[in-house]
Amino acid sequence: MATKSRLVKWYWIAGVVGTIIVSFALFEHSDKGSGMMYPGQNNAPIVRNQRSVILDPKAADANQSVDIVGEWNRGQAEAMAVAELEGKAWDLDDFDGAGPSPFVHKFVSVHSVLFKDRHLMVLTFQTAPKDYACRYCAPALSLFEFEERQGGWKLISSDLGVTHMGRFGEIFPECVSVTVIGENIYGVFLHNWDSVEDPRSDFVSIQAKMGGSYREILSLTTGESFLRVPDTESWSSTITTSPTSTGLYDLVVDRAQGDPHHPFKWDDARDGDREDYADHDGRIRPYDVFKFDGNHYVRSDVSR
Repeated sequence: MATKSRLVKWYWIAGVVGTIIVSFALFEHSDKGSGMMYPGQNNAPIVRNQRSVILDPKAADANQSVDIVGEWNRGQAEAMAVAELEGKAWDLDDFDGAGPSPFVHKFVSVHSVLFKDRHLMVLTFQTAPKDYACRYCAPALSLFEFEERQGGWKLISSDLGVTHMGRFGEIFPECVSVTVIGENIYGVFLHNWDSVEDPRSDFVSIQAKMGGSYREILSLTTGESFLRVPDTESWSSTITTSPTSTGLYDLVVDRAQGDPHHPFKWDDARDGDREDYADHDGRIRPYDVFKFDGNHYVRSDVSR
């Protein structure tokens, strides 16, 4: 009877040990398979995050790929732009007449650019030495592109010191505009003027990003006026776009006289600088179409 009792005891101990071994094996297998233990069945894909479990892997990737989480925040965008501007080694020789002084970076404007399937916010900044304020002191213009993505906004490009423009050490916000000029391409319209001689001339330089960098694709006189009689002998322009089947859109230039009864006219007819807006007799053309030839915009012979 003692021998039988000892056998029963050993059978009981072996059963308990076997149960423990099986349970440990199942626990180890589950830990290797999922990385975490969850009570009950869970078929949803799990993505590891430092402080939370995200059920949608795409949402996790989106949050990791944006610089501004959630809605557009201009303050955060400006801070990122300034950080890049301060990290650049600016050259005083690029600023005519500037003396040794620290560089100052200043916000100029922000533009919303809508394409068919993309939304960009374009920030512009000016950079100039401190106290840089002479008549022809033109700051450097920089552009920053932020693209809207799932979960927020991503800084996708920074173009520092694209060109110099402005007067008295300032780029005025109203002198910078952005217009869509093709599929996934926009033009930066930079307006400037020259008032040293009479008449005063207004200009526009259109810059576009091609091949990874900005370059000028059109420079055009957009208006003239005599300072002594600004409301009579003057003309101005309006530029709009006309979509095309391929390539960049056409640019349509409509010109208006300040006083139709006293139209602006060059007495010495036109020269090489005026052929893009004046006829042979010196009269300002009321209408022109400019087409992109693969490198620049050129005036077409199309007439209304």
